Amino acid sequence: MIDPKLNALLKAVSKNEENDLKEQVMKLFEEGGELAQASLAYQNAPSCKHKGHTLTDVKEEAVDAILVLISILHHLDTEESEVTAIIKAKTTKWYGQQQQEPHIDAMLDDLAIDR
Repeated sequence: MIDPKLNALLKAVSKNEENDLKEQVMKLFEEGGELAQASLAYQNAPSCKHKGHTLTDVKEEAVDAILVLISILHHLDTEESEVTAIIKAKTTKWYGQQQQEPHIDAMLDDLAIDR
């Protein structure tokens, strides 16, 4: 899912991280709050209009959250194949709660994902 060289760098940086799992999870919540704040400001929510966040700000905050998640998974010695299997299962469950669409059904079939 991620370029192998970039993933190796992320793994090395993650392993170099001094924070334990509890601290990393707290960092994830911090990043989630920053993402929420940027998203609300970008969408001109009443209490956030003055903050002036852009779409780029929202994307950067989303990537910050993704980086923390990747770091947590590396901290837990999670293999990419394990992440892929979990993502497939979770996506299938998520889609099962939605109205079925032929183009999505075809994508699941293409990935050989059982429903």
